[in-house]
Amino acid sequence: VQIQRMREQFLGMVTHELRTPLTSISAFTDILSHNRDGTLTERQLQQLDAVSRNTAQLSELMDDLIHVSRIERGEFNLMLSPTDLVEIVTEVCESLTPVIQHRGQKLVASLEPATLLLDLDRSRMIQVLNNLVSNASKFSPQGSNITVDMQLLVKDVQIEVADEGPGIDPAESEVVFDPFYRADNEHIRAVPGTGLGLYVARTIVRQHGGDITVVPAKSKGTRLRIVLPLERSTSDGD
Repeated sequence: VQIQRMREQFLGMVTHELRTPLTSISAFTDILSHNRDGTLTERQLQQLDAVSRNTAQLSELMDDLIHVSRIERGEFNLMLSPTDLVEIVTEVCESLTPVIQHRGQKLVASLEPATLLLDLDRSRMIQVLNNLVSNASKFSPQGSNITVDMQLLVKDVQIEVADEGPGIDPAESEVVFDPFYRADNEHIRAVPGTGLGLYVARTIVRQHGGDITVVPAKSKGTRLRIVLPLERSTSDGD
């Protein structure tokens, strides 16, 4: 118990102490990148772009650590309201399409039905879907397809995000959701990541009364399935 408390305190301290300087670095990098005086060379602008990308990665790490700290303290709560899940999935796909196209990939979405109102935490579900679709793109080769399929079942709604990357070993289909876990795969380890995204995503979905699982891909790649109940019991998310 004492070790757990010390770990929580350490996570809280680290995220708090690093957040302010990280915000400052990001702000000043953005100001310099505008090159209003026109005095920066192309190489200097490229270097600033590298600083910006790495700052974004650090910011993502900070966010993940904050989420983990709140989860472990039991303070990771949902703000539920009637929300159109189809609208959320569409919004995420539209926002990530330019990034995916820049990587020479194609995003294919098949959504059913046209609208679906559920009691959801909108920002948290966007976070989950952003994580899954972004990962699918990051771990897939150029020229591949990223697919997002949404299907209405009898008691649930099912969303599957599939890619054409290296895939997940069936023996690792559960441990990939453990905090800080990174698959023992050269291709996957070459992609920057914290190993916290899927842990946080599964926590969010389970608080909604659903779950995320790895399902066997039809061919190569990884297929992740989100299942959410159409009606939540009173104990869900408590």
